Amino acid sequence: MYNQYIRKMKTKKELAFDILIKTDGYKLVHADQYPNKTEFIYSNLSTRKSNHKYIKDNIYVFGLNYIKKKIINEWDIFFSLTKKEVTDVLEKFEKFNIKYHNFDSYNIKRFYDLWENKKLPLEIKVVDDGTIVPIGFPIINIYNNDQKFFWMTNYIESYLLTCVWPLVTSATISYNLKKIFDEWLEKTSDNKDFSFYQGTDFSYRGMSGSESGLLSGIGHLANFQGSSTLTSIVEFEKHFGRLGTSVPATEHSVMMSFGKEKEKDAYKKLIESYPKGLLSIVSDTWDLWNVLDSIIPSLKKEIENRDGKLVIRPDSGDPLKIVCGNKKSKNKLEKQGVLRLLDKHFGSTINSKGYKVINNKVGLIYGDSMNFDTIQDLLKGIENLGYSTENIVFGLGATLYQNNNRDTFGFVFKATSIVIDGKRMSMEKDPITNPNKKSHKGLVGLFMDNDKIILKDNISIEEFNSKDNLIK
Repeated sequence: MYNQYIRKMKTKKELAFDILIKTDGYKLVHADQYPNKTEFIYSNLSTRKSNHKYIKDNIYVFGLNYIKKKIINEWDIFFSLTKKEVTDVLEKFEKFNIKYHNFDSYNIKRFYDLWENKKLPLEIKVVDDGTIVPIGFPIINIYNNDQKFFWMTNYIESYLLTCVWPLVTSATISYNLKKIFDEWLEKTSDNKDFSFYQGTDFSYRGMSGSESGLLSGIGHLANFQGSSTLTSIVEFEKHFGRLGTSVPATEHSVMMSFGKEKEKDAYKKLIESYPKGLLSIVSDTWDLWNVLDSIIPSLKKEIENRDGKLVIRPDSGDPLKIVCGNKKSKNKLEKQGVLRLLDKHFGSTINSKGYKVINNKVGLIYGDSMNFDTIQDLLKGIENLGYSTENIVFGLGATLYQNNNRDTFGFVFKATSIVIDGKRMSMEKDPITNPNKKSHKGLVGLFMDNDKIILKDNISIEEFNSKDNLIK
């Protein structure tokens, strides 16, 4: 009984079948619906409008070449099949289509033709990593490079969108969050480069699936160094050449295993186990204020003798009141808050801008339900207390990265140009019931004009293919 629940490794034929069905069901029949003698279809992937509370004007483009390679590599599994293997796969695919559509037959020959082509018959042009593109502009152009496969341009739309929007959305969010960190550090800190380390990805467990976590995590790493999402870290190093990092950290099960009465023993063991480097300890399993005012002060000598920093992690409650103090609390320790208690027991210095920097042997990370509002409130609260915002780092979880969807920045994929029997025709969606859904028209490109990115549509094929087009 147990074995039936073990996920078996997929064969090459199964992986090839998977890539065939990574599309929406209605696209399985679109090849027969276009006009006769259709030869080429040009489509683009764009944003339409922002529904994000804070990010309204631009997206931060990242990872499009990575996604392009990912899709090509997956299709290469299909192209690598032997004649016998592809026959098995396409017979299965044909039967699936007949059953799915309740057809008497299904034209599977186009997929045999595709396999015989031995490569994906598409040109995929993308915007470079790190480009700031106005919302409403395209970031990918796709068209078929063999007229037999005009239908493939839009066949990959669905899978492409599922890859692009989570990655670019998270990259845009991380980019804008880092800008916020930069602004506060500029005001309160001598350590302006600290923002790169100020956000750590905690989101993997809260994402809609492992693939979602992977793609979003790559978007996070585009702008930050810290991450707990191992799938993203491995993939990012492989394709972008930088290894995301994290630190030894505890969870509540570790702290609870010692028992409440021996909580100090847990801290003592952890400090001894990690004599150098950063060490993060979740500190609110029971009484956070006792930890800050009793347990870690009693281990002050051991903490200061470490070759590194002990980071305290509160994990529940109102973050602003916990970090900066709750004036209305009857508990005098809670009134002070984490920052002032760390300062009380370990001391601080004053930087050149007049703000307090806590002793570098101790630190603070907060990662519970962080979003743009709570982060801004915390940074402002810390500055109001007279402390530099370098005194805190953030765990960025699913509240920030998962509470988005394709409509956060309105990612869409639209065909805008078609060639039928040698004649090019511009296409444009313009529904009378919703003018916001009006698409671009004809061949579309992005160009620089006095240091500003502009969109041109209905351009010539020569301008579309020119080196000046930022989509390449």
